Order: sequence, then C-alpha cells, then structure tokens
Amino acid sequence: MGVQERALQYFAAMADEVAACGGVAAYVLRPGVPGFAYAYIMTTAHGASCLCCKRQQPYETTTIISLQATEEATLTLPMPVCADCCNIQQILAAIDCVCVDLFPHPVRLQIMQYGGGGKVMTHR
Repeated sequence: MGVQERALQYFAAMADEVAACGGVAAYVLRPGVPGFAYAYIMTTAHGASCLCCKRQQPYETTTIISLQATEEATLTLPMPVCADCCNIQQILAAIDCVCVDLFPHPVRLQIMQYGGGGKVMTHR
C-alpha cells in the first residue's frame, strides 16, 4: 500500500471518530505545554507546511494546531503555524478549510488552549 492510500485510510478513520462524537477539538500547542514535543516531532518528520500560508515549516515553530475528535480521540492531525501567520482569524479560516475538506458533514469545532478555557464554534 502506498503513502497516499495510507493517508486516505488515516483520514477516513479520523472522520469516523469525529462523526461518532460529533465534534472536533483544535488544540493550540506552544512550547512547554503537554503534546507540543510530540506534535513538533511529527510535523518535522513529515515536512509539514504552515497551516495558513502553506510555506515549508520553519525550524522555529512556536505554534502547532492539533486537530482531533473531541472525545476519546485516537488519531490526531498536528499542523504547524509559522510566526507570520499567528493571527487567530487566519488560523480559524485555515482550520475551517481543513474541516470542510476532511469531514463530509458539518462539525462542531472547539478551539482549546492548555490551561483551560476554550472557544466553541460550529463550522459549516
């Protein structure tokens, strides 16, 4: 099985998780918070581009958006954001595009930050 086929299976499984719980959580990860190191390694290993501007990931990533199902998630999709694109409106628009592409039905999106508090939005 090729890389593209594996990626399509991964995203289909993630879409199933999201459909089962009815929502998506987008965790805003920054250095020093739980999950950042793993997300950084994953985005670096896969050569991920910036979520917003699509430029190749800089080595000094300071923000990573980790997209996952809101409850009992087993799959995550970490996406780096470059320093030039750290505008919340720009990030929300980019996450919305990802959700529209990945999930066939409208999803409830929660933007979460470590340390409490989250912004709940319904997209699509």
